[in-house]
Amino acid sequence: MALLYNSEPMAEVISLGSVDLSFLYDYEQPVKVQQFYTNEYILDDVISFELKENKPVSILFQANDNNARFYMYGLESLSNENLEIDENGDVFLQPSAIPIVLYAKDYYPLIPGSYLAKVITGEFTYYLPFTVRPKQVTDDQLKLMKEELEDVVKGLAIDFVKKVYSPADNDFKALPPHLLRQFMTIKKHYPSVMAALTDIYKKANYRIKKDYRWTRENRASQVDHVTVRTAQTKSFYEDQLLTPFSSIDYDLPENRWVKFIIRNVLTLLNQFVDSLDNYNERVINELKELQRFQFQESTRRELVEKERVTILLEDYRQLVHRMKIGFQMIVHASWYQEITNKTFTHIPHNLLSDSRYRALFQLHRDLNDDELEVTIDPAFTYQWKRTDKLYEMWGFLQILKLLRDFGFQPISGWVFDQAVQEDKILLIPYLPSGEQIVLSKGDLLIHYVYDGVLPLASSGTNLERAPLYMGKHNRPDGRMDFYKNEVYVGSLIIDFKYRPINNFWKNGKYNSMSRLGEMEQLIAYKRDSNSKYLYGEEKGRHIRELLSPRPVREVWALYAEARDEWQSHLHLIDDSIRIIPMNPGQEYSAILEHLQAVIEFMDGMLDRIL
Repeated sequence: MALLYNSEPMAEVISLGSVDLSFLYDYEQPVKVQQFYTNEYILDDVISFELKENKPVSILFQANDNNARFYMYGLESLSNENLEIDENGDVFLQPSAIPIVLYAKDYYPLIPGSYLAKVITGEFTYYLPFTVRPKQVTDDQLKLMKEELEDVVKGLAIDFVKKVYSPADNDFKALPPHLLRQFMTIKKHYPSVMAALTDIYKKANYRIKKDYRWTRENRASQVDHVTVRTAQTKSFYEDQLLTPFSSIDYDLPENRWVKFIIRNVLTLLNQFVDSLDNYNERVINELKELQRFQFQESTRRELVEKERVTILLEDYRQLVHRMKIGFQMIVHASWYQEITNKTFTHIPHNLLSDSRYRALFQLHRDLNDDELEVTIDPAFTYQWKRTDKLYEMWGFLQILKLLRDFGFQPISGWVFDQAVQEDKILLIPYLPSGEQIVLSKGDLLIHYVYDGVLPLASSGTNLERAPLYMGKHNRPDGRMDFYKNEVYVGSLIIDFKYRPINNFWKNGKYNSMSRLGEMEQLIAYKRDSNSKYLYGEEKGRHIRELLSPRPVREVWALYAEARDEWQSHLHLIDDSIRIIPMNPGQEYSAILEHLQAVIEFMDGMLDRIL
């Protein structure tokens, strides 16, 4: 069942002479927008303009109407005197002869996808569907990357945002993560269900049934064959008869269904609140971490994005609270406690024929329909994470898949912890910074860590969680710590670069004081690494001089580059650095070969001297 627009007239395209909207690029001709649409019901393959992520661009918005407004995704994270906030809390751009920067280096990036902008001038509103395209991967590769991420855990790559408008194409009806979809389903049915529950609260279905009670003989006004039969036996109740009377019975199949559905809905809403709390706590921790670097422009903009997320989460919390109060109302009905929890054997006729009960059953059915598509309220929606984070998570999980292909089995950490139960699914199955997945194969263990911060001194190390310490470059995207027979034998460091190789590595500067910061980072991972646990030194073994003196065996930079002719494989022997292209849909033979070599080296490390 899909909730889609199907009866609205399609938009008419016009040219708007009273408005000048252009996008300005460095060293390129401005792109003037010429196609405006009269309403938002636009064909999926139609766009008014196109942008590319991570490409510097400014907006020039001029209009004959000085009160005209331009709304667009991306404006909400900017700070400019020509930006205003309307009565609904949405950010818009006023006309000006001076362009405003939409994206520059170190700004919070635009996220690839389809969006809907609008211009309001006078009494009229015009719509502009537009697309943000990825830079380092193709559209198909980005789609594959998202699919592969979602195959691991639904919702992993989803972030909450509050946007001016929902995307213009299929994202508008996209299927959210499991629990979020169920919440949106409850929200959609809430008005009709509450009207039904209010009526059921007062006038629930019942039946008149014959029941029996013990009554003094002189007060028995009705008797039947049961009365006569029990009177002929020696009764415990002397001078009393078992007489019939009429009683109201609410314990009907349709009322049992009401109780069952309400309990399920309240359980889902409680799980949703737990997920909100979990996600909100992580966002708050991220905000605290970002506050240390708020003087940086890129960090300031990310702080704005994260703060907006916390506001949205609070909106959700208040909405859930109101919904819980509504659903709990029926629990206090005078007849509710009479309803038993008998097992259902069929769907009763009244559950479908009575419109009140049918409203609840439709909610139940939609909650269990995995194919249901729910249109997301424009005020409460979500979008994909920024592409560099997507690539980082995708790369981390691709390497995890390769480890499993080599026969390593996850035994703890993240979604592999036995404590994670199916009925405790998170709203955002988050891959938190510092998450450690432990994998095992024979007597070799790998602690695979995502975005973990390493201590700066040996006093902060720990054999199980952080056996390494480093200098200022101490937060690699991925890290594998290897243990043979419970002895730490070294690490592999991996960084995932969503950028061209020339943006982070230049061979001509390798032996130069003018090396790029990213080059210094990769080199430092190896040169600055140290550990007091290497080869069991904490147990009195002193064999470091016989083997590699540094705990980091190799440093890898895996980078995105869609163009085959621009891809390069580099191996810097002196610093044990490998630079390898890695794109969705491409084969990983080089990565497999080098990963196997590292695993075999670590596996045989202690055997060389013990």
